[in-house]
Amino acid sequence: NHHTTQVTRPKRSIVISIDSSKSAKLKRSQIPSDSDSDDIQSIRFVKAPTEKARSLHHLAMMERNDQADFQVLKETKTSELPERQQVDCVGEDASVEINLTRKPEEPTVYLPPFLAKTLKEHQIQGVRFMWRNLVQESAGAVLAHAMGLGKTLQVIAFVYTLMSTEQVPTARLSKGRSLSVLILCPPIVIDNWENEFEKWIPKALLVTHIPAIYKLKRANNWDGKMKMLRKWSTQGGIMLCGYQMYRDLVYSEVLESKDATIDSSKRFDADKKAALEERLKGARLLLCDPGPDLVVCDEAHIIKNEQSSLNKSVKKLNTPHRLCLTGYPLQNNLKEYWCMISFSRLNFLPDWDHLRQRFVTWIVKGMFKDATEADRSYAKHKLYVLTVWLEPIVYRLDA
Repeated sequence: NHHTTQVTRPKRSIVISIDSSKSAKLKRSQIPSDSDSDDIQSIRFVKAPTEKARSLHHLAMMERNDQADFQVLKETKTSELPERQQVDCVGEDASVEINLTRKPEEPTVYLPPFLAKTLKEHQIQGVRFMWRNLVQESAGAVLAHAMGLGKTLQVIAFVYTLMSTEQVPTARLSKGRSLSVLILCPPIVIDNWENEFEKWIPKALLVTHIPAIYKLKRANNWDGKMKMLRKWSTQGGIMLCGYQMYRDLVYSEVLESKDATIDSSKRFDADKKAALEERLKGARLLLCDPGPDLVVCDEAHIIKNEQSSLNKSVKKLNTPHRLCLTGYPLQNNLKEYWCMISFSRLNFLPDWDHLRQRFVTWIVKGMFKDATEADRSYAKHKLYVLTVWLEPIVYRLDA
């Protein structure tokens, strides 16, 4: 069995054969003496067609992948993302412009001075990133800053600026004080979200621009929850809700499942089923369709399983303005990232099978302990291309 590693440099190609039964490491001594290895631009792993697992089909697949990768790198100019520009203060009040991609006829939106003085540079860039994706592009995004970098504060600054700004170009987000924001999160951090809003926004301004911060868990029964949801939906404000409570309000396995073998203990007679349908209809009207104007999913990797009832319930949300928060590195679990991006940015990624064939298989292969240097090199290449492709809608930052 032989591996073939192709080293490409300007104006010529060098092909080096490595025996896979030995340590498959690319050594300088293996490069022809008339070649300058310092000029090597990349190492491309090519699978030999002498083994079933390394068939001509795989060779063709890698060739198509490389062509598609080149197109991604050519079209995605991440260095030109406006929010990555150095943050400069404007005027004596130190307010910072955040709608860098506005149209000429649109007014400039500034971060309120008390927040501009509080936020660090990467946090201001995060607010700009959210504004570009959710407001200017009227779509969704993933804020993937590592733990400790202040994702909660960035979201609070973004939401407060959105609700305190009179002229917002996106119709559904231009409601100002009456904007309805749903924050889904693990139950354990609900109180923390409320505390953070009260910590970072002065009370007088909080009352002026945000009608109320609701915690759905405070309602003891169904009627109480519906009353709170109707008030929030009508008057606007922040609704804090745990994932499981949200799922229980809008999703029923009995009504959703088409499986005739469902546990008989979960079956309802016709009257009970009709009552449940009517109940869920009212909740979905408030929480899903039309539902909130903006949805924030904290610890969004929780919705990782596309077949779970939780994943199915969040997909019922009607608004395109969806923000996912996570601290997970991209390579930790690509399936989780695919679920988050597919939820937050509709139709941006292909289906999972396509993504797996194009990226995941190669990235995972390079992470095995017995992976060759060529495997690892190609895996890094695929991870880099995937990162570049996602960078306009996924803002990843490590601590």
